[in-house]
Amino acid sequence: LTDYLDARAVALVTNATVALEMAFLESIDDGEVIVPAFSFPATWNLFFENPRFKVVFADIGPDFCLDPDAVEAAITDRTTAIVGVHTYGFLCDHTRLRALCDRHGLRLIYDAAHAFGVRTPGQPCSRLGDLNVYSFHATKVYNTLEGGAITGDASWIDRLKRRRNFGLSREEQFCFGTNGKMDELRAAIGLLNLRGLDAAIAARARVARYYLHVLPRETGLLQVFPDLIFPKVGAHNHAYFPVRVHPDAPVDRDGLLEALRQEGILARRYFYPTPTSSTLYRDHVTDGALPVTRRCSLDTICLPIHHRMSKADCEHVVGSLVRALCS
Repeated sequence: LTDYLDARAVALVTNATVALEMAFLESIDDGEVIVPAFSFPATWNLFFENPRFKVVFADIGPDFCLDPDAVEAAITDRTTAIVGVHTYGFLCDHTRLRALCDRHGLRLIYDAAHAFGVRTPGQPCSRLGDLNVYSFHATKVYNTLEGGAITGDASWIDRLKRRRNFGLSREEQFCFGTNGKMDELRAAIGLLNLRGLDAAIAARARVARYYLHVLPRETGLLQVFPDLIFPKVGAHNHAYFPVRVHPDAPVDRDGLLEALRQEGILARRYFYPTPTSSTLYRDHVTDGALPVTRRCSLDTICLPIHHRMSKADCEHVVGSLVRALCS
């Protein structure tokens, strides 16, 4: 993994949620932490449950990632960290986020759960943040059935390896910690899956190219993202294929999902719900505060994409979409 990710150092962890919690507790000082609200709850759950931290949600941009302007507006003298999410494998605007962190003395952590296998020119994705957290859940493009990893400088990773083992190093306890170790069976599965990963990503890219070629021709009621799926520099991992349903479509996002379900197609409203629509967060998100996040949570779906999808499978997905949107 260290070689594949071109990482300085890697700590394997039992799952990405534990990995995020370990990374946050080890690296972030008490105070406000800026996070996007367009993510899975694991990104911020710890901050709500630990009184050391206060969550400050910032809006996303048209690329589904943290909007640096919104982040800058949210920084106060109590801010200690920014947590960016490489949503759908689309990388955050690292140049601007890093500049903000350097200017204000903040920690920069990336939730890279979607980003395994994403290629970047120059500095690799595994080295962008002070710490970077990957997910190896069964739904990810690379998986160990369940698992995760943290990348960063060797000094950070050495401390995190102690934290994942109850704070122990051999028989001495040096810090507080948890049981975050990955077992040998899942590690072996990960080694096997790594062998075929590049071929799997290439096969997923063919599915993505088909969608991008056919969908705009068949219907103008779905917004696709060719410049994010196939960036001019670097390479996407094709873990997800998000589309946004046009407001003039004859069915809304949920209606489209139901139409696909009736055709035997499992698409996902991902992410939904978000803190903009969940009553759990009514004291933390004011009405209208995160407009892009709210719109994306209501009109975005992820279409099926997998390395074993055939052309007939792709045609079935597109045909079902066209029937639902253009009938």
